[in-house]
Amino acid sequence: MNQYPFYIAGKETTNKKLIEARSVYSDEIFAHYSLAESKDIDDALAQGHAAKKIMQQLKAHQKRQILEECRDLFRKNSEDLAEIITLESGKTINEARAEMQRVISVFDYASIEVMQMNGTVLSMDTHPSSEDFECLIKRFPKGLCSFITPFNFPINLIAHKVAPAIAAGCPFIIKPSDKTPICALKFAEILQQSSLPKEAFSVVPCTIEDSLKLVTDPRANFLSFTGSEQVGWKLKTLAERKSVCLELGGTASCVVYPDTDLELAAKEIVNAAFAQAGQSCISLQKLYIHEDIIDKLSSLLVELTSKIKLGNPLDPSTDLGPIINKDSLSRITKLVDHSISTGAKILVGGTTQGKFFEATILTNIKSDDPIRDEEVFAPIFIIDTFSNTDELFKQLNQSCYGIHVGIYSKDINIATKAWDELEYTAIIIGHTPSWRSDKMPYGGIKNSGCGREGISYAIEEMTELKSLIIKK
Repeated sequence: MNQYPFYIAGKETTNKKLIEARSVYSDEIFAHYSLAESKDIDDALAQGHAAKKIMQQLKAHQKRQILEECRDLFRKNSEDLAEIITLESGKTINEARAEMQRVISVFDYASIEVMQMNGTVLSMDTHPSSEDFECLIKRFPKGLCSFITPFNFPINLIAHKVAPAIAAGCPFIIKPSDKTPICALKFAEILQQSSLPKEAFSVVPCTIEDSLKLVTDPRANFLSFTGSEQVGWKLKTLAERKSVCLELGGTASCVVYPDTDLELAAKEIVNAAFAQAGQSCISLQKLYIHEDIIDKLSSLLVELTSKIKLGNPLDPSTDLGPIINKDSLSRITKLVDHSISTGAKILVGGTTQGKFFEATILTNIKSDDPIRDEEVFAPIFIIDTFSNTDELFKQLNQSCYGIHVGIYSKDINIATKAWDELEYTAIIIGHTPSWRSDKMPYGGIKNSGCGREGISYAIEEMTELKSLIIKK
Protein backbone atom coordinates (compact mmCIF):
# COMPACT_ATOMS: atom_id res chain seq x y z
CA MET A 1 0.00 0.00 0.00
CA ASN A 2 1.31 3.46 -0.92
CA GLN A 3 2.68 5.72 1.80
CA TYR A 4 2.87 9.39 0.87
CA PRO A 5 5.27 11.94 2.34
CA PHE A 6 4.53 15.64 2.52
CA TYR A 7 6.82 18.18 0.89
CA ILE A 8 8.89 20.98 2.41
CA ALA A 9 10.69 23.11 -0.18
CA GLY A 10 10.26 20.29 -2.66
CA LYS A 11 11.79 17.66 -0.38
CA GLU A 12 9.93 14.52 0.68
CA THR A 13 9.39 14.60 4.45
CA THR A 14 7.77 12.11 6.82
CA ASN A 15 6.75 11.86 10.44
CA LYS A 16 6.34 8.70 12.48
CA LYS A 17 2.56 8.84 12.67
CA LEU A 18 0.76 7.70 9.52
CA ILE A 19 -2.83 8.70 8.70
CA GLU A 20 -5.20 6.42 6.81
CA ALA A 21 -6.73 7.55 3.52
CA ARG A 22 -10.04 5.81 2.86
CA SER A 23 -12.32 5.52 -0.15
CA VAL A 24 -15.43 7.65 0.31
CA TYR A 25 -17.51 4.96 -1.38
CA SER A 26 -16.15 1.70 0.09
CA ASP A 27 -14.43 2.99 3.25
CA GLU A 28 -11.45 0.82 2.34
CA ILE A 29 -7.97 2.09 3.17
CA PHE A 30 -6.12 2.79 -0.09
CA ALA A 31 -3.09 4.73 1.18
CA HIS A 32 -1.34 6.24 4.19
CA TYR A 33 0.20 9.68 4.51
CA SER A 34 2.28 11.69 6.95
CA LEU A 35 0.82 14.74 8.65
CA ALA A 36 2.98 17.86 8.80
CA GLU A 37 3.51 19.28 12.28
CA SER A 38 3.98 22.80 13.60
CA LYS A 39 7.75 22.75 13.12
CA ASP A 40 7.26 21.61 9.52
CA ILE A 41 4.97 24.57 8.81
CA ASP A 42 7.61 26.89 10.24
CA ASP A 43 10.20 25.30 7.97
CA ALA A 44 7.94 25.64 4.92
CA LEU A 45 7.38 29.33 5.68
CA ALA A 46 11.08 30.00 6.17
CA GLN A 47 12.14 28.25 2.99
CA GLY A 48 9.25 29.64 0.97
CA HIS A 49 10.14 33.16 2.09
CA ALA A 50 13.76 32.55 1.10
CA ALA A 51 12.66 31.34 -2.35
CA LYS A 52 11.05 34.67 -3.29
CA LYS A 53 14.16 35.92 -5.05
CA ILE A 54 14.68 32.63 -6.92
CA MET A 55 11.15 32.74 -8.32
CA GLN A 56 11.26 36.45 -9.11
CA GLN A 57 14.39 35.97 -11.19
CA LEU A 58 12.81 33.34 -13.45
CA LYS A 59 12.40 34.58 -17.02
CA ALA A 60 9.11 34.28 -18.87
CA HIS A 61 10.41 31.52 -21.15
CA GLN A 62 11.59 29.54 -18.11
CA LYS A 63 8.20 29.82 -16.43
CA ARG A 64 6.51 28.80 -19.67
CA GLN A 65 8.70 25.71 -19.81
CA ILE A 66 7.74 24.76 -16.24
CA LEU A 67 4.05 25.22 -16.97
CA GLU A 68 4.25 23.19 -20.17
CA GLU A 69 6.11 20.42 -18.34
CA CYS A 70 3.39 20.32 -15.69
CA ARG A 71 0.69 20.28 -18.38
CA ASP A 72 2.33 17.34 -20.14
CA LEU A 73 2.92 15.43 -16.89
CA PHE A 74 -0.71 15.87 -15.87
CA ARG A 75 -1.78 14.64 -19.29
CA LYS A 76 0.50 11.59 -19.02
CA ASN A 77 -0.81 10.72 -15.53
CA SER A 78 -4.40 11.79 -16.13
CA GLU A 79 -6.12 8.42 -15.72
CA ASP A 80 -4.24 7.45 -12.56
CA LEU A 81 -4.99 10.84 -11.02
CA ALA A 82 -8.67 10.59 -11.99
CA GLU A 83 -8.92 7.32 -10.08
CA ILE A 84 -7.37 8.93 -7.00
CA ILE A 85 -9.85 11.80 -7.26
CA THR A 86 -12.72 9.32 -7.36
CA LEU A 87 -11.44 7.25 -4.44
CA GLU A 88 -10.79 10.24 -2.24
CA SER A 89 -13.64 12.63 -3.10
CA GLY A 90 -16.37 10.22 -4.20
CA LYS A 91 -17.10 11.99 -7.49
CA THR A 92 -17.73 9.71 -10.45
CA ILE A 93 -14.86 8.59 -12.63
CA ASN A 94 -16.35 10.51 -15.56
CA GLU A 95 -16.41 13.70 -13.46
CA ALA A 96 -12.85 13.04 -12.30
CA ARG A 97 -11.67 12.59 -15.87
CA ALA A 98 -13.34 15.87 -16.79
CA GLU A 99 -11.57 17.52 -13.86
CA MET A 100 -8.21 16.29 -15.14
CA GLN A 101 -8.93 17.76 -18.57
CA ARG A 102 -9.51 21.09 -16.86
CA VAL A 103 -6.21 20.77 -14.98
CA ILE A 104 -4.39 20.26 -18.27
CA SER A 105 -6.16 23.30 -19.75
CA VAL A 106 -5.31 25.46 -16.73
CA PHE A 107 -1.58 24.88 -17.16
CA ASP A 108 -1.93 25.36 -20.90
CA TYR A 109 -3.70 28.71 -20.40
CA ALA A 110 -1.05 29.79 -17.90
CA SER A 111 1.77 28.91 -20.31
CA ILE A 112 0.19 31.32 -22.79
CA GLU A 113 -0.56 34.10 -20.29
CA VAL A 114 2.99 34.12 -18.93
CA MET A 115 4.22 35.25 -22.35
CA GLN A 116 1.77 38.17 -22.36
CA MET A 117 2.73 39.85 -19.09
CA ASN A 118 3.80 43.04 -20.80
CA GLY A 119 4.52 46.31 -19.05
CA THR A 120 2.95 49.61 -20.08
CA VAL A 121 4.11 53.15 -20.73
CA LEU A 122 1.85 55.82 -19.27
CA SER A 123 1.58 59.09 -21.17
CA MET A 124 2.60 61.91 -18.80
CA ASP A 125 2.25 64.95 -21.06
CA THR A 126 -1.38 65.42 -20.06
CA HIS A 127 -0.46 68.24 -17.66
CA PRO A 128 2.36 70.82 -17.70
CA SER A 129 3.63 69.61 -14.32
CA SER A 130 4.36 66.11 -15.61
CA GLU A 131 5.25 66.69 -19.26
CA ASP A 132 9.00 66.25 -18.62
CA PHE A 133 8.57 62.76 -17.15
CA GLU A 134 8.10 59.22 -18.45
CA CYS A 135 6.26 56.54 -16.48
CA LEU A 136 6.95 52.84 -17.12
CA ILE A 137 4.86 50.23 -15.30
CA LYS A 138 5.27 46.49 -14.85
CA ARG A 139 4.14 43.80 -12.44
CA PHE A 140 6.24 42.21 -9.71
CA PRO A 141 5.35 39.08 -7.70
CA LYS A 142 3.89 39.71 -4.25
CA GLY A 143 5.97 36.90 -2.77
CA LEU A 144 5.12 33.75 -0.81
CA CYS A 145 1.55 32.55 -1.31
CA SER A 146 -0.53 30.40 1.05
CA PHE A 147 -3.10 28.24 -0.73
CA ILE A 148 -5.85 26.51 1.27
CA THR A 149 -7.95 24.24 -0.94
CA PRO A 150 -11.19 22.20 -0.64
CA PHE A 151 -12.20 18.61 -1.38
CA ASN A 152 -14.68 19.04 -4.20
CA PHE A 153 -12.19 19.67 -7.01
CA PRO A 154 -9.13 18.35 -5.21
CA ILE A 155 -6.65 18.74 -8.08
CA ASN A 156 -8.14 21.44 -10.31
CA LEU A 157 -8.65 23.94 -7.49
CA ILE A 158 -5.00 23.52 -6.58
CA ALA A 159 -4.10 24.04 -10.25
CA HIS A 160 -6.19 27.24 -10.24
CA LYS A 161 -3.81 28.69 -7.69
CA VAL A 162 -0.49 27.06 -8.55
CA ALA A 163 -0.42 27.71 -12.31
CA PRO A 164 -0.88 31.49 -11.97
CA ALA A 165 1.56 31.55 -9.05
CA ILE A 166 4.25 30.02 -11.27
CA ALA A 167 3.41 32.51 -14.03
CA ALA A 168 3.55 35.38 -11.55
CA GLY A 169 6.88 34.20 -10.11
CA CYS A 170 5.63 33.40 -6.58
CA PRO A 171 6.69 30.53 -4.30
CA PHE A 172 3.79 28.82 -2.57
CA ILE A 173 2.61 26.52 0.20
CA ILE A 174 -0.42 24.28 -0.35
CA LYS A 175 -2.57 23.19 2.58
CA PRO A 176 -5.12 20.73 1.12
CA SER A 177 -8.45 19.65 2.55
CA ASP A 178 -8.13 16.96 5.20
CA LYS A 179 -10.66 15.00 3.12
CA THR A 180 -8.43 14.86 0.01
CA PRO A 181 -4.76 15.05 1.01
CA ILE A 182 -3.58 12.31 -1.38
CA CYS A 183 -4.70 14.32 -4.42
CA ALA A 184 -2.53 17.22 -3.25
CA LEU A 185 0.44 14.94 -2.60
CA LYS A 186 0.08 13.45 -6.09
CA PHE A 187 0.05 17.04 -7.36
CA ALA A 188 3.34 17.57 -5.53
CA GLU A 189 4.82 14.56 -7.32
CA ILE A 190 4.10 16.28 -10.62
CA LEU A 191 5.71 19.52 -9.46
CA GLN A 192 8.75 17.59 -8.27
CA GLN A 193 9.22 16.05 -11.72
CA SER A 194 9.13 19.46 -13.41
CA SER A 195 11.94 22.02 -13.56
CA LEU A 196 10.16 24.25 -11.02
CA PRO A 197 12.80 25.27 -8.42
CA LYS A 198 12.27 22.83 -5.57
CA GLU A 199 12.58 25.59 -2.97
CA ALA A 200 9.47 27.18 -4.46
CA PHE A 201 6.81 24.75 -3.22
CA SER A 202 5.64 22.94 -0.11
CA VAL A 203 2.57 20.71 0.29
CA VAL A 204 1.57 20.25 3.91
CA PRO A 205 -1.47 18.25 5.03
CA CYS A 206 -1.82 19.43 8.63
CA THR A 207 -4.24 20.24 11.42
CA ILE A 208 -6.42 23.34 11.28
CA GLU A 209 -4.53 24.79 14.24
CA ASP A 210 -1.14 24.40 12.54
CA SER A 211 -2.47 25.68 9.21
CA LEU A 212 -3.34 29.04 10.78
CA LYS A 213 0.35 29.93 10.64
CA LEU A 214 -0.02 30.09 6.85
CA VAL A 215 -2.64 32.79 7.39
CA THR A 216 -1.08 34.85 10.17
CA ASP A 217 2.67 34.61 9.56
CA PRO A 218 4.00 37.84 7.96
CA ARG A 219 6.40 35.87 5.74
CA ALA A 220 3.38 34.80 3.68
CA ASN A 221 2.36 37.73 1.49
CA PHE A 222 -0.82 36.45 -0.15
CA LEU A 223 -3.63 34.10 0.92
CA SER A 224 -5.97 32.30 -1.45
CA PHE A 225 -8.71 30.26 0.21
CA THR A 226 -11.49 28.22 -1.38
CA GLY A 227 -14.09 26.83 1.01
CA SER A 228 -16.96 27.82 3.27
CA GLU A 229 -17.94 31.41 3.91
CA GLN A 230 -17.83 30.89 7.69
CA VAL A 231 -14.16 29.89 7.56
CA GLY A 232 -13.14 32.22 4.74
CA TRP A 233 -14.16 35.50 6.33
CA LYS A 234 -12.56 34.49 9.64
CA LEU A 235 -9.30 33.81 7.83
CA LYS A 236 -9.47 37.20 6.13
CA THR A 237 -9.68 38.84 9.54
CA LEU A 238 -6.74 36.80 10.82
CA ALA A 239 -4.70 37.64 7.71
CA GLU A 240 -4.77 41.34 8.68
CA ARG A 241 -2.72 43.29 6.09
CA LYS A 242 -2.15 40.38 3.70
CA SER A 243 -3.67 40.40 0.25
CA VAL A 244 -6.51 37.88 0.27
CA CYS A 245 -8.61 36.09 -2.36
CA LEU A 246 -11.66 34.20 -1.11
CA GLU A 247 -13.75 31.80 -3.21
CA LEU A 248 -16.71 30.94 -0.99
CA GLY A 249 -20.31 29.81 -1.12
CA GLY A 250 -23.34 30.39 -3.26
CA THR A 251 -26.94 29.39 -3.95
CA ALA A 252 -26.73 29.40 -7.72
CA SER A 253 -29.98 30.35 -9.43
CA CYS A 254 -31.27 29.70 -12.94
CA VAL A 255 -34.17 31.33 -14.78
CA VAL A 256 -36.04 29.77 -17.69
CA TYR A 257 -38.21 31.79 -20.10
CA PRO A 258 -40.75 30.33 -22.55
CA ASP A 259 -38.59 30.88 -25.68
CA THR A 260 -36.24 28.09 -24.56
CA ASP A 261 -35.53 24.67 -26.02
CA LEU A 262 -36.94 22.91 -22.96
CA GLU A 263 -35.57 19.45 -23.66
CA LEU A 264 -32.02 20.76 -24.02
CA ALA A 265 -32.39 23.05 -21.01
CA ALA A 266 -33.73 20.17 -18.90
CA LYS A 267 -30.62 18.06 -19.62
CA GLU A 268 -28.30 20.94 -18.79
CA ILE A 269 -30.20 21.83 -15.61
CA VAL A 270 -30.11 18.26 -14.30
CA ASN A 271 -26.39 18.04 -14.94
CA ALA A 272 -25.80 21.45 -13.30
CA ALA A 273 -27.68 20.43 -10.17
CA PHE A 274 -26.37 16.91 -9.68
CA ALA A 275 -22.80 16.82 -11.03
CA GLN A 276 -20.30 16.30 -8.18
CA ALA A 277 -23.39 15.29 -6.14
CA GLY A 278 -24.20 19.00 -5.96
CA GLN A 279 -21.03 19.68 -3.95
CA SER A 280 -19.92 22.81 -5.78
CA CYS A 281 -20.38 26.51 -5.01
CA ILE A 282 -22.07 27.00 -8.41
CA SER A 283 -24.20 23.84 -8.36
CA LEU A 284 -27.70 24.85 -9.40
CA GLN A 285 -29.80 25.21 -6.26
CA LYS A 286 -32.76 27.42 -7.23
CA LEU A 287 -34.69 27.19 -10.49
CA TYR A 288 -37.20 29.84 -11.53
CA ILE A 289 -39.52 28.69 -14.33
CA HIS A 290 -41.88 31.02 -16.17
CA GLU A 291 -45.49 30.21 -15.37
CA ASP A 292 -46.29 29.45 -19.03
CA ILE A 293 -43.89 26.46 -19.09
CA ILE A 294 -43.84 25.32 -15.46
CA ASP A 295 -45.75 22.07 -16.02
CA LYS A 296 -43.89 20.95 -19.13
CA LEU A 297 -40.39 21.72 -17.87
CA SER A 298 -41.05 20.30 -14.40
CA SER A 299 -42.22 17.06 -15.99
CA LEU A 300 -39.08 16.82 -18.12
CA LEU A 301 -36.86 17.47 -15.09
CA VAL A 302 -38.55 14.83 -12.96
CA GLU A 303 -38.29 12.29 -15.76
CA LEU A 304 -34.56 12.88 -16.24
CA THR A 305 -33.82 13.00 -12.51
CA SER A 306 -35.61 9.71 -11.84
CA LYS A 307 -33.21 7.97 -14.26
CA ILE A 308 -30.04 9.05 -12.44
CA LYS A 309 -28.02 6.03 -11.38
CA LEU A 310 -26.37 5.84 -7.99
CA GLY A 311 -23.49 3.42 -7.53
CA ASN A 312 -19.79 2.77 -7.39
CA PRO A 313 -18.19 6.00 -8.64
CA LEU A 314 -15.43 4.01 -10.37
CA ASP A 315 -18.08 2.46 -12.63
CA PRO A 316 -18.40 4.66 -15.75
CA SER A 317 -22.16 3.99 -15.84
CA THR A 318 -22.68 5.67 -12.44
CA ASP A 319 -24.24 9.14 -12.61
CA LEU A 320 -24.21 10.20 -8.95
CA GLY A 321 -21.51 9.53 -6.38
CA PRO A 322 -21.72 9.47 -2.57
CA ILE A 323 -21.75 12.48 -0.26
CA ILE A 324 -18.27 13.26 1.09
CA ASN A 325 -18.93 12.14 4.71
CA LYS A 326 -21.53 11.25 7.34
CA ASP A 327 -21.69 14.76 8.81
CA SER A 328 -22.55 16.27 5.44
CA LEU A 329 -25.15 13.59 4.77
CA SER A 330 -26.75 14.22 8.16
CA ARG A 331 -26.82 17.98 7.54
CA ILE A 332 -28.50 17.51 4.16
CA THR A 333 -31.09 15.13 5.59
CA LYS A 334 -32.02 17.60 8.34
CA LEU A 335 -32.44 20.41 5.81
CA VAL A 336 -34.80 18.35 3.64
CA ASP A 337 -36.75 17.02 6.64
CA HIS A 338 -37.25 20.60 7.84
CA SER A 339 -38.51 21.70 4.43
CA ILE A 340 -40.97 18.83 4.29
CA SER A 341 -42.21 19.60 7.81
CA THR A 342 -43.03 23.16 6.70
CA GLY A 343 -44.98 22.15 3.60
CA ALA A 344 -42.41 21.46 0.88
CA LYS A 345 -43.34 18.93 -1.78
CA ILE A 346 -40.90 16.34 -3.08
CA LEU A 347 -41.18 15.92 -6.85
CA VAL A 348 -38.49 13.22 -6.96
CA GLY A 349 -35.85 11.81 -4.59
CA GLY A 350 -35.65 13.15 -1.07
CA THR A 351 -34.09 10.28 0.86
CA THR A 352 -30.73 8.74 1.68
CA GLN A 353 -29.43 5.46 0.31
CA GLY A 354 -26.45 4.45 2.40
CA LYS A 355 -23.74 7.06 1.72
CA PHE A 356 -25.80 8.64 -1.06
CA PHE A 357 -28.46 11.30 -1.08
CA GLU A 358 -30.87 10.81 -3.97
CA ALA A 359 -31.06 13.40 -6.72
CA THR A 360 -33.88 15.56 -5.39
CA ILE A 361 -36.26 18.23 -6.65
CA LEU A 362 -38.43 20.18 -4.20
CA THR A 363 -41.18 22.71 -4.67
CA ASN A 364 -43.54 24.77 -2.49
CA ILE A 365 -40.64 26.07 -0.40
CA LYS A 366 -41.36 28.73 2.21
CA SER A 367 -39.69 32.11 1.77
CA ASP A 368 -37.70 31.74 5.01
CA ASP A 369 -36.68 28.09 4.49
CA PRO A 370 -32.90 27.60 4.98
CA ILE A 371 -32.83 25.39 1.91
CA ARG A 372 -33.67 28.48 -0.12
CA ASP A 373 -31.19 30.91 1.40
CA GLU A 374 -28.25 28.77 2.59
CA GLU A 375 -25.73 26.92 0.46
CA VAL A 376 -26.97 23.32 0.47
CA PHE A 377 -23.94 21.65 -1.18
CA ALA A 378 -26.02 18.64 -2.09
CA PRO A 379 -27.82 17.02 -5.07
CA ILE A 380 -30.93 19.10 -4.47
CA PHE A 381 -32.65 21.98 -6.21
CA ILE A 382 -35.91 23.80 -5.65
CA ILE A 383 -38.41 25.01 -8.25
CA ASP A 384 -40.29 28.31 -8.11
CA THR A 385 -42.47 29.93 -10.72
CA PHE A 386 -42.42 33.54 -11.91
CA SER A 387 -44.26 35.82 -14.33
CA ASN A 388 -42.69 39.27 -13.89
CA THR A 389 -39.01 39.88 -14.67
CA ASP A 390 -38.68 43.04 -12.56
CA GLU A 391 -40.02 41.27 -9.47
CA LEU A 392 -37.84 38.23 -10.10
CA PHE A 393 -34.66 40.28 -10.44
CA LYS A 394 -35.44 42.08 -7.17
CA GLN A 395 -35.85 38.69 -5.51
CA LEU A 396 -32.56 37.41 -6.94
CA ASN A 397 -30.74 40.49 -5.64
CA GLN A 398 -31.98 39.84 -2.11
CA SER A 399 -29.62 36.88 -1.85
CA CYS A 400 -26.58 37.34 0.39
CA TYR A 401 -24.52 35.54 -2.28
CA GLY A 402 -23.31 36.76 -5.65
CA ILE A 403 -21.44 34.44 -8.00
CA HIS A 404 -23.33 33.11 -11.05
CA VAL A 405 -26.86 33.30 -12.44
CA GLY A 406 -28.03 31.34 -15.47
CA ILE A 407 -30.78 32.67 -17.73
CA TYR A 408 -32.42 30.77 -20.56
CA SER A 409 -33.81 33.38 -22.95
CA LYS A 410 -33.23 34.47 -26.53
CA ASP A 411 -34.31 38.03 -25.75
CA ILE A 412 -31.28 40.36 -25.88
CA ASN A 413 -33.17 42.90 -23.79
CA ILE A 414 -33.46 40.42 -20.93
CA ALA A 415 -29.77 39.61 -21.26
CA THR A 416 -28.68 43.25 -21.06
CA LYS A 417 -31.15 44.00 -18.27
CA ALA A 418 -29.71 41.10 -16.27
CA TRP A 419 -26.16 42.28 -16.92
CA ASP A 420 -27.05 45.80 -15.77
CA GLU A 421 -29.21 44.98 -12.75
CA LEU A 422 -28.33 41.63 -11.21
CA GLU A 423 -25.82 41.73 -8.34
CA TYR A 424 -23.74 38.75 -9.45
CA THR A 425 -20.30 38.50 -11.00
CA ALA A 426 -21.39 36.45 -14.03
CA ILE A 427 -24.64 36.24 -15.97
CA ILE A 428 -24.71 33.12 -18.17
CA ILE A 429 -27.23 33.51 -20.99
CA GLY A 430 -28.50 30.33 -22.63
CA HIS A 431 -27.03 28.01 -20.01
CA THR A 432 -26.93 27.22 -16.30
CA PRO A 433 -25.04 29.07 -13.54
CA SER A 434 -22.73 26.05 -13.24
CA TRP A 435 -21.04 26.77 -16.59
CA ARG A 436 -17.58 28.28 -16.48
CA SER A 437 -14.27 28.41 -18.28
CA ASP A 438 -11.04 28.30 -16.30
CA LYS A 439 -9.69 31.34 -18.16
CA MET A 440 -12.57 33.69 -17.34
CA PRO A 441 -12.64 35.85 -14.19
CA TYR A 442 -14.21 33.79 -11.43
CA GLY A 443 -15.19 34.84 -7.94
CA GLY A 444 -18.01 36.31 -5.93
CA ILE A 445 -19.31 39.42 -4.21
CA LYS A 446 -21.29 39.81 -1.00
CA ASN A 447 -20.86 36.67 1.14
CA SER A 448 -19.47 34.75 -1.83
CA GLY A 449 -15.97 36.15 -1.47
CA CYS A 450 -13.50 38.70 -2.78
CA GLY A 451 -10.84 38.74 -5.45
CA ARG A 452 -10.81 36.77 -8.70
CA GLU A 453 -9.42 33.55 -10.07
CA GLY A 454 -9.06 32.70 -13.76
CA ILE A 455 -5.49 32.62 -14.99
CA SER A 456 -4.76 36.23 -15.98
CA TYR A 457 -6.91 37.59 -13.15
CA ALA A 458 -5.22 35.39 -10.55
CA ILE A 459 -1.84 36.56 -11.86
CA GLU A 460 -2.98 40.13 -11.19
CA GLU A 461 -4.03 39.12 -7.65
CA MET A 462 -0.57 37.65 -7.02
CA THR A 463 1.42 40.61 -8.37
CA GLU A 464 1.86 44.31 -7.62
CA LEU A 465 2.21 47.20 -10.04
CA LYS A 466 5.53 49.02 -9.80
CA SER A 467 6.32 52.25 -11.60
CA LEU A 468 9.60 53.62 -12.89
CA ILE A 469 9.45 57.42 -13.21
CA ILE A 470 12.16 59.03 -15.36
CA LYS A 471 12.75 62.75 -15.75
CA LYS A 472 13.77 63.50 -19.33
